[in-house]
Formats: sequence, structure tokens, C-alpha cells
Amino acid sequence: MKNTCSYCHHVNRAGTLICDQCGQPLATTMMRSPFVSQPPPAFKGIIRFDQRRGILKFQSGSAPVVSLEARQRAGVTVGRFDPTSTVAPDIDLRPADGMVLGVSRQHARLTFYNDALHITDLGSTNGTMVNGRRLRSYQPMPLQHGDEIQLGSLVLLLSFARTDELPRA
Repeated sequence: MKNTCSYCHHVNRAGTLICDQCGQPLATTMMRSPFVSQPPPAFKGIIRFDQRRGILKFQSGSAPVVSLEARQRAGVTVGRFDPTSTVAPDIDLRPADGMVLGVSRQHARLTFYNDALHITDLGSTNGTMVNGRRLRSYQPMPLQHGDEIQLGSLVLLLSFARTDELPRA
């Protein structure tokens, strides 16, 4: 069942929580969604990036720190683990309530090129926003220190820091 946005009247895919066109919440989706008790956007962690060394670290609550070398990879996938899937994200947001907050299994990719960290939405159901601006799927956007990244309703803060300032993995 498709959902029509009451704000811009765009017809969205079934299960979408945020309008693909204008980024407004879809009230009708929220009522019919399996995420009925979904709270408003919730801060759930910090992504720290050392530009000089190309090291990316993710911290959420008391979960272990995830440390990845972003420069030596095709990208770092952010999403939530699903035991029925054969593909797992590099940064698993399931412990940060990713499923409840509408994070897709393969939600977004962080890549480092042209001396900048970029984020790309991977066609996620509930979208990716940076500082309140909805990203178009598969179109990378450069990130800056202090950016607020929203995956579905899960909010992460991006911080650029030297490796010696980062928590150990």
C-alpha cells in the first residue's frame, strides 16, 4: 500500500516513514507501520573521523567502539544486522535501536575521496538526512565536522578528531 504525503501530495513507497519528495513525516505511514511506537528522532551515537589518518570510529552507548580505516576501503556501510540476510553492515546500528528507528539493513555508505568524507544513501526505505536536508539515493554528499546524520529516525553526530583523541577499539 502506497502512502501519499499530506504536505506535498507525493506518492511514496509502502512502509516509508518520511516523504521521498519533501522530507516531511508521513502520519498515515506511522499509523500503519510496524514502527507504531517509534519515537521522534533520537540521538544514538557519534561517528568520529580522523582525516589525517583516515580512521573512522563509531561509538553508541556502552557498545564496543567500531574502528575502521576508511581510506583503504571502498566505503563503510552503515545499517542494521539482520540474521536472515547474508550481508552485514560495517557499522551495525541494531544495538542502537536501529530496527525500531527505521534503519535499513544497508542504509548508507561513508566514503573518503577528494580529501573529504562523503555519505551516500543506498536507497533506504526511510531515507537519510544531513542537518535536516534529505539526501537523494545514490548521490554522495560531503560531510563536515558537527554534521547531524539522520538514518530513518536514528540521529548520529559527526566529529572530526585526531586518532589520539578517539576512544580505543
